[in-house]
Amino acid sequence: MNEQSTIAAPVRRNLTKREVMALTGHTDEKAFLVFVHREGFPHIKINPRLLMFPPVAVQDWLDRRTVGKVAR
Repeated sequence: MNEQSTIAAPVRRNLTKREVMALTGHTDEKAFLVFVHREGFPHIKINPRLLMFPPVAVQDWLDRRTVGKVAR
């Protein structure tokens, strides 16, 4: 058995609601939550008051909606 097969892949930290609000330019929490549900923004519902956002899914969602070329 090789040593790498027993090591779990690193877990990426999910983004918080405040972090994603800053990324998307939202300042009003209620409007942001409407946006999340209306637009199908990727999120994980931990409980009724706590949402977490997988960073890869958030970046993919933003990339699909980017118009024109963006330098990285």
